[in-house]
Amino acid sequence: MTSIADLCCEGFRYENMYKYIFAAATLLFSYSVIADEVTQCFEKAWAHPDNGGLGLHRGGAVDLCRGATKAGEVLACFELAWAHPDNGGLGLHRGGAIELCATIPRKK
Repeated sequence: MTSIADLCCEGFRYENMYKYIFAAATLLFSYSVIADEVTQCFEKAWAHPDNGGLGLHRGGAVDLCRGATKAGEVLACFELAWAHPDNGGLGLHRGGAIELCATIPRKK
């Protein structure tokens, strides 16, 4: 007689359980690291300049930080792109700086 466990878990071997646990833990950890980077990026991008932020509106901060895997690089790119040329920047308007820096490699 076939049990329910045999039907739902066909091909599953308990001696390989550590492989399944390791794979699941690796996947979950990688998503939490990415989430931390995106959150850090968003918090600085959206924060008021008086609080050390960039002062972007919510939509701009989301567009800039979506999928970021290296918050520091994304934020540094934006600061350089948006800064006035007299201050060593590119002098792009805010939307152009967001668009440029949103091309930094990121998690899709």
